[in-house]
Amino acid sequence: MKVAVVGANGIVGRQMLGILSSCEVELYALGRRSVGQVIDVGEMSYPVSASEDFDFGAMDGVVMSAGHVCASQVRASLGGAWLIDNSSAFRREDSVALVVPEIFQETVGQVVASPNCVAIPMVLVLSLLQEWGLEGVWGSTYQSVSGAGMQAMRDLDSQQGVYDSVRAEIGSMGDDGVTGEEDKIQYEVNKILGIDIPVSVMAVRVPVRYGHSMHLRVTLASTVNMKELLEKFRDCPYIKLYEDAVPEPRDAKECHQVHVGRVQVKDRVVGLWVVSDNVYRGAAWNVCEIAKRFFAVKEMR
Repeated sequence: MKVAVVGANGIVGRQMLGILSSCEVELYALGRRSVGQVIDVGEMSYPVSASEDFDFGAMDGVVMSAGHVCASQVRASLGGAWLIDNSSAFRREDSVALVVPEIFQETVGQVVASPNCVAIPMVLVLSLLQEWGLEGVWGSTYQSVSGAGMQAMRDLDSQQGVYDSVRAEIGSMGDDGVTGEEDKIQYEVNKILGIDIPVSVMAVRVPVRYGHSMHLRVTLASTVNMKELLEKFRDCPYIKLYEDAVPEPRDAKECHQVHVGRVQVKDRVVGLWVVSDNVYRGAAWNVCEIAKRFFAVKEMR
């Protein structure tokens, strides 16, 4: 199977290459600004070719994290190849599945969208609360600079950007005071879970390199028992529950599980502290897991 990785030299692209290099696929690294460079992953080396001139029709599949414009251009050149995109280009299209593999039970088409890096861990947690009836979600996110790309990482390293600061504005601010990031989260949580409830979070950028954290306050339709809820978290393979400690971003590094701590229950309200690796769990791993579960990409034996 031939698979192209578009945006291969980016933060997410490199992780996708690393994950897929352990699969039974022939990989092609593609980009724009990094053409001619070589990406080393373990014992493998991948020269970066130009995505503009590439024959995507010769591929079986494409995974990409290269932005909205590039995603639309690649889609128009797919031929018979499948496409899994990590940008927001197709997430709002009714005909495109927005997929978190562990909780998606339907079929997918040729093009699949991977959700926002906050929406993914949020819905994995909320999916465990659905049996009590979700009525609303409020909270705040504390998002690392890796979510803003390579330049933001370099700015942090050189004590610029969000260094020594906390910025409660991610994405452009709308007239209603809701940023683009916050709007994405609200829309995508509802679409993924097939519900229509208020999801109001304030997205905040913090001076952390990797890992997004969030505090959630979830209102339910019926009373929940703490013991029963904790047991549900303990038994869930995609949740790592902290009962005697509080998870930090470093704990979630390159882990596909969502880390949950400080669980609080009062009648119909549940409070949670949630941490996940935004680049790995919230992007690269999710994309590659979609390829494995829905497009027959197999691990090497």
